Amino acid sequence: MPATMAAAVSWCFASTAPSRSTATECPKAGTVRVLDRPGEDAELVYLASHRADAECWLQSHGYPRAVLDEVTAAAVAADVVEGTIA
Repeated sequence: MPATMAAAVSWCFASTAPSRSTATECPKAGTVRVLDRPGEDAELVYLASHRADAECWLQSHGYPRAVLDEVTAAAVAADVVEGTIA
């Protein structure tokens, strides 16, 4: 009988290490951001293609305080006007 093995991998970085991230693409209207908690310090944990996808993803991931934030056409247009996207 073959054995089954499961492994969890996590990455740790020193808080003094420089970190930088770059957005390569802005979310399209209709996509749904899944944030780990409400508030300005919320972190994006998943970008769903639509609300049903976001709700399905949440069922299998443990974020009890998650917030779903739909990207609207108005928000995308505002990003273009404000120059936050090319």
